[in-house]
Amino acid sequence: MLKDREELDKMLKDAGLFTITQILDGTPMDSMHVCAEVVDLKTFGQWLSVQREKFLSTKARLELANKQDDEIYEWIMAHSAVFHSVSLNFKAAVKSEADIRQECLQEVTDSLYALSKTYKNNDKREGVQNAYAHVVGLKNSTNKLTQGLS
Repeated sequence: MLKDREELDKMLKDAGLFTITQILDGTPMDSMHVCAEVVDLKTFGQWLSVQREKFLSTKARLELANKQDDEIYEWIMAHSAVFHSVSLNFKAAVKSEADIRQECLQEVTDSLYALSKTYKNNDKREGVQNAYAHVVGLKNSTNKLTQGLS
């Protein structure tokens, strides 16, 4: 029967192992698993692509050599599947972020264009009121952009 996380944590702690909570919060060994070149989302994407290709290539070599009985085959299959899944979700997240960025930049461009037209076509008082409305719209767009990227 499946145990809930509290029960599992207690059982793991009693066995002298890291608990699930401790592992999720970070362990002293975590730093040994972090690639030094991964410093941002771009380099993480590059690292992820290399890992995915490495495991797919190894999997293909094992399959072509009829080594499905090899003791490492299941380990390679599992890692290949995990890197594939993480890669697909990473690409979806990056695309979503890029879509938000593009939408916000379009709103900023539209606001700046409208602001420039306001000064050309209106008297000073109305121009200032319209300019203020566009600045508020611009502020909202940049806030949305900032929130979308965090």
